[in-house]
Amino acid sequence: MSRVIDILGGDISVFKDRNELYGSGYKKHGDVMRSLFPAGLTLKTSEDFGRFALLDLVVVKLVRYSARFLFPGDGIDSLRDLRTYACMLQEMDEESKDESM
Repeated sequence: MSRVIDILGGDISVFKDRNELYGSGYKKHGDVMRSLFPAGLTLKTSEDFGRFALLDLVVVKLVRYSARFLFPGDGIDSLRDLRTYACMLQEMDEESKDESM
């Protein structure tokens, strides 16, 4: 039981650190997604879910970067992640286009 408490204690400190850096961006995330998909969204295939997962990660990083925008240089990791996720989406788009031909 004490190990569980130790693990959870570590999680609390991670939450505090991240919340200090990014604020409550997670509370704004739904608003951003709703703005991107005002008519809602239907996901059916594994590819749909995979592409949405990557897009969602892009939005997470954009929200985090925008929270740190006033502190230049502090968003480098988020920008690297954004590039990586965008390239992964491009790969999926290209593979989907190749399969449809």
